Amino acid sequence: MTDRSDELAAQTRFDDLVGSLDAIVWEADGDDYHMTFVSPRSLDIAGYPPDIWMTEPEFWETRLHPDDRTRAIADVEAAIGGMRSVALEYRLRVASGQYRWFSDMIRVIPKRDGSGHRLVGVMIDISSQKRLEAELAYRASHDPLTGLLNREQLDIELARVHQLDEPWALLFLDLDDFKAVNDGLGHPVGDEVLRVVAQRLRHSARAGDIVARFGGDEFAILADAPTEEVASALARRLRERVSAPIASGAQSLSVGASVGIAFVEPSRSPETVLRKADAAMYWAKQTDQGIAAYEHWMHEEALRRLGAVSPPSPAPRARQAAPAAARTGT
Repeated sequence: MTDRSDELAAQTRFDDLVGSLDAIVWEADGDDYHMTFVSPRSLDIAGYPPDIWMTEPEFWETRLHPDDRTRAIADVEAAIGGMRSVALEYRLRVASGQYRWFSDMIRVIPKRDGSGHRLVGVMIDISSQKRLEAELAYRASHDPLTGLLNREQLDIELARVHQLDEPWALLFLDLDDFKAVNDGLGHPVGDEVLRVVAQRLRHSARAGDIVARFGGDEFAILADAPTEEVASALARRLRERVSAPIASGAQSLSVGASVGIAFVEPSRSPETVLRKADAAMYWAKQTDQGIAAYEHWMHEEALRRLGAVSPPSPAPRARQAAPAAARTGT
């Protein structure tokens, strides 16, 4: 009688312990994954009562997210083969039809009779944690005002495309006289203009193009562009879309844009591409077209503006035949 009472007391303690956990405790046969025990909390957490887990064939496998199924099953099989524990994270379709993220700590334990293995796991819903991780990752890579990629993520994308064989171009876009908008109409209006411009750039770019806010009123578009003609055509479309009137309360305003173009070169660093695109954008502001592709003389002219190089002597100036924009300032 005492042994029976002890068993009942132990079972009660086990049931109380398992029932108090905010987790699904389960056990399964390691050979066919058939569930042999599922804690009652499965109904509260996933919407499925324990008997469904234990009676429906391949209950767990069929409810795994398609993108997680192959990996999760392979990890469990590897753990069984190596007789080791494994920690999984996967999405499982709960009774409501939604997919929720679960962390599953699984131990592989030999059966007492030596006929195989059994699996013991503890599933915890980590959907809130995953949402927070996604939100933090988004904030780390996106500009909070416009929702475009930020400067740090642009650097990452530049480094990535720098390794590709396809020719990519960086279009550096700066709004014309944007300071007048902020000074004349206030920063809230200026912020709204930036949001509208960002949206227009996103919608005007092609599939696969990368749009980012560089900072202030400067934007960058990384485009798979095989030729300068293709890059220039994209620049013209972007300028046209950006310059369309923007409604601001009872008034309408327009902002122009200047675009500098530089090509990603495997032999040059990503920082060099940014510098060239910025130099080209400066000269684009001096032209009626508002678009300029980088040429070598632009860098030297930029250094000269900063006083980093001495003015050329009269003879070299006559020989270099600088472009009209450089000679006339138009």
